[in-house]
Amino acid sequence: MTEGIAATIGNPASTQLQTISFMDEEIAPKLQEIAASQPNALILLSGSIVVDMLENVRIEIEANRFQTAKVADKTVTLTFHPIELALQQLSEQYATGTLTLAISPRPQ
Repeated sequence: MTEGIAATIGNPASTQLQTISFMDEEIAPKLQEIAASQPNALILLSGSIVVDMLENVRIEIEANRFQTAKVADKTVTLTFHPIELALQQLSEQYATGTLTLAISPRPQ
């Protein structure tokens, strides 16, 4: 049983927003470059992209968990989707569309 919670003040957290666009181009290189440039950051993707080979996109649905990626027609919609998962799920895809990246310090 929890009897109390103590808070500790740390460094202020800041979140950067960055937008990237795809014009029928491979997704992985841009996402890998961003992930490599921010190795200690939590990077979450939001937006919609149209992909070429939807049959190769595997989005698992977990019960009682917020679904951060959805597929409909040829469109993949991401809502605060971790960049690591996006790289696994969309690695060989070509896409058209825009994603917004929320980049913040990874929680300790």
